Parts: sequence; C-alpha cells; structure tokens
Amino acid sequence: MATPKLEAITANSSTPYITAFGDLRKEPIILQVPPSGNQGTLYGQVVDAWQFTIADVGPSGLDKGKGGKYLFVPNGYSKAIPPGYIVVKSPNYRIAFAFRSIVGKGKTLKQAFDYAQTLKMYYLSQAKSPR
Repeated sequence: MATPKLEAITANSSTPYITAFGDLRKEPIILQVPPSGNQGTLYGQVVDAWQFTIADVGPSGLDKGKGGKYLFVPNGYSKAIPPGYIVVKSPNYRIAFAFRSIVGKGKTLKQAFDYAQTLKMYYLSQAKSPR
C-alpha cells in the first residue's frame, strides 16, 4: 500500500494564488480547470481534511495540462456519475484546493490573474449552469 504524501505550495509575492475549501457532505463538487498553454498554467493540488494530496492539477496532474472537469466525491458515493469527469474519491468530506497561476510566455501578471479567474468550482447540481 502506498503511503499518502503530504505536500504544500510555498508561496511567494510575485505569483497569483487561488485557494478554496469544499464540503462534500452536501453533494459532489466539480472543479473546472482551464487547459495550460500560452495564456498560462495552473499548478496545484487538492488535499483532504488531513492535508493529504488526493489530486494533483495541471501538467503534472491527472488532467496532464489539458484542463478538464474534476469531480470530487466522498468515499462510498453510490449515485451515477455523468461521463466526462476526472473522478476523485476523497476519504473524507472536507477538501481544500491550492493552486498557483504561472504567467504564460510573453504575458503579464495581470493576464496570469485573468487566466486564473477562469478556474471554476461548483456543486454537481449546478453543472448545467455554473456560476
């Protein structure tokens, strides 16, 4: 059995960061990640309540930098899962996201910030019209 790894992003003052927290008791959560490219790249991880990594995001993550929709479900979730999601089972209900937005080649810090704003997080019931 593999030992879970505990990781953290070391912050600096020149990179835009995004953090959020979710509670899977209500329902599964979707994390919609934009693809990496000339506009920028998001790197980061999702951790459970004990701060163990349950998913890496970005070029070194499950989406391989292509972006996509991650669906976080609690352990034992038994309802049907719609197609097209990268499904991640969390061992507990509390999850946290931490990402950094890397400035694309020839882009400005403002453009990296704008790119980071394309990241979306919402409940599965809001999938047809996410905020």
